[in-house]
Formats: sequence, structure tokens, C-alpha cells
Amino acid sequence: MLVAQANLYAIWPAFAVPLLVLAAFDVPRRHNNIWQVILFLAILFPAIHNPIDMHSCGYYTATPNCGKKDYMACVLLSVALSRPGARA
Repeated sequence: MLVAQANLYAIWPAFAVPLLVLAAFDVPRRHNNIWQVILFLAILFPAIHNPIDMHSCGYYTATPNCGKKDYMACVLLSVALSRPGARA
């Protein structure tokens, strides 16, 4: 679980938080390639975090060790929030 916590509290914020600062200093227009790499990594880390976390806790094995994590709720929540015309 240490890898999951490092991913959640260190690696992903290291790429996501600077996006605000870089956008404020107009980096997307001035340095397009750098912006695209950082944005790609900021999107990639949360996308691969769930499958890696599911594999590391053995979610699909006979004896999962995931605690109270509900991965299907995460998927359904992300799908429902991204639906066009969804009401809050």
C-alpha cells in the first residue's frame, strides 16, 4: 500500500499542481511541447493508478486484501460525471 500512497500523495500532485502555475505564466502557448508532456503525465498517472492498485491488493483473486475500497464506484462516478448534459 506504500506505492499507492506515494502515487496518490507525491507523484500525481507533482505533475498536477504545477499545471495551475504553468497555465498562469502562459506556458501552453510559449512552450507547447513542455506543456503537452506535463499534461500527458498529469492525466496518465491517475488513469494507471487504479489498475495498478487493484493488481497490488489482489482485487480479482480469491482472497482480496483491499480493505473497503470500491473500485467499481470509482469507475461509475467518473462515467456519470463526464456524461454530456449531466445535471449536478
